[in-house]
Amino acid sequence: GARWLPPVAAYGCEDGREAATGASQGQRVAGTSCAFSAATTEAMVASFVAEHLDTLVDVFGVDAANANCTAIRPAYSTRSTPASAASRVHFDICDPNATAAARGFDTAHAWLPISVLGYPHHRWDASWEGATEFVRGACHPRRLEYPEADDAPPILAIAPLPHRTVVFSSDLLHRLTPPSEDIDVAVDGRPGNRFSTVLRMLCRAPPPLPRQRRRRAPSGRRRRAAAGGGGEGGRDGEVPRVSSLQGK
Repeated sequence: GARWLPPVAAYGCEDGREAATGASQGQRVAGTSCAFSAATTEAMVASFVAEHLDTLVDVFGVDAANANCTAIRPAYSTRSTPASAASRVHFDICDPNATAAARGFDTAHAWLPISVLGYPHHRWDASWEGATEFVRGACHPRRLEYPEADDAPPILAIAPLPHRTVVFSSDLLHRLTPPSEDIDVAVDGRPGNRFSTVLRMLCRAPPPLPRQRRRRAPSGRRRRAAAGGGGEGGRDGEVPRVSSLQGK
């Protein structure tokens, strides 16, 4: 679900402070964005955590006993049209503990980088395109752009369906793609626009477990565990740490 999203009336940057966002094709912009207030951001984070705590704990490993999530910047909405370009491939947070230290967070604890996307559309047709695409590659905290990946094929594409919330680890490389010329009215009163709401958060990781003496496994078991592989990256072609939550 997406009860954490602001009402549709909050979209559109009526204050006129809509800012252009970067593009991957020449001088065309990828869309525009505007920020919500600090109070609205705080309310959105609290509502999101209350609504999706199980996902944060089970999928992303957030501390269940102290689910402390804090936005690292004001939440914002993005708007793109068929005239927009795809955004540059980018990450949201690459080094969560360095980001936490720079913002004065309690560095006695480890932090997990969590990004959240929500879509205020009341309808979305498959022909309208406009997916959020994830591409293969690792982020680097000192690199903000990855031009070599701008045209890379996606390994996961998530359409901006109504009531959909997308949660992912902020260090994953991704891009926003524009809607097609076929787009009609996805949000009442604003025809031809694709909107998204973005939260970038740091969430507290659980404390490390006490180190325990582990029994030596039989050699056959050790070999099977190693062969199972997968680990954080999963099987070839998978994107780990992405959860798409479809509401009603």
